[in-house]
Amino acid sequence: MEEKRVFGVAAKKTMSKKDGLDSSSPWEACNDSWELKAVGDDDDVWDKFLPWDYGEILAREGVSPGVITKKQAYLLLFGSPFLLDQGKLSFVLNKGGGEKCCMLSARELSIAWKDTPYFWRWTTLPESRFSEVAELQCVCWLEIRGKIATTMLSDKTNYSAYLVFKAKAECFGLEFAAESVVKFVDSEEREVSAVHLVSPRGTDGGARYYIGHAERQVPQENAQLSFERRDGWMEIKLGEFYNDCGNDNDGEVEAALMETKAQNWKGGLFVEGIEFRPKGMQV
Repeated sequence: MEEKRVFGVAAKKTMSKKDGLDSSSPWEACNDSWELKAVGDDDDVWDKFLPWDYGEILAREGVSPGVITKKQAYLLLFGSPFLLDQGKLSFVLNKGGGEKCCMLSARELSIAWKDTPYFWRWTTLPESRFSEVAELQCVCWLEIRGKIATTMLSDKTNYSAYLVFKAKAECFGLEFAAESVVKFVDSEEREVSAVHLVSPRGTDGGARYYIGHAERQVPQENAQLSFERRDGWMEIKLGEFYNDCGNDNDGEVEAALMETKAQNWKGGLFVEGIEFRPKGMQV
């Protein structure tokens, strides 16, 4: 009788722990104490943390979801960013809430003149997650665009889009304001913002070198500035959007950076990619 009572208490305790985990974070489910170990490995617990299409995502990486547990699937998806689609797309889940975060590699972007070696060249950097990055040699028409299917992002989630890059110490022409925009491809609505890839050099502006002459310009006020990430790259926010297209929608969202009006020379830029990241996610 006593054994049944003790077993009953233990069973009730385990059930209450599982109920608690069902409404908690994945980090709590990872607790390896003796009380939570069995529950923390339960597929029913981890199923709620995985995106609805996690099997398709794993398959694109060559991993069969049937040969790993759902806990293993989650640990794989929210660990370090891993590559999909022959290394052209970086994917990871937000540790805080499980939302999807994707980065398009430079090879997946539409970059004006990117296949003309005089203007751009393809190179490798040891700190890049991709096999290639785009290096800007010298252009006066800077235009970088990236599109991603809305189904590759989490539904009903606020996102920000970022250009991820590095600038050489000897870069030029990048401190002047460019334009950025984020929009759904099938929508006419768009909001244009001003951005500085490199912080302006002094309050009186710097020399803007045009084809044939030079001019000075005061840096634009209220423009977005770039920030350094924990991975050592820089990022500039291109814009925000709310992804509410539904899991079965085949729409696309586009993020772009352009400096095509002034015709000044620009160079010394490495482009890693464009990242679509849930708002509030730390990188």
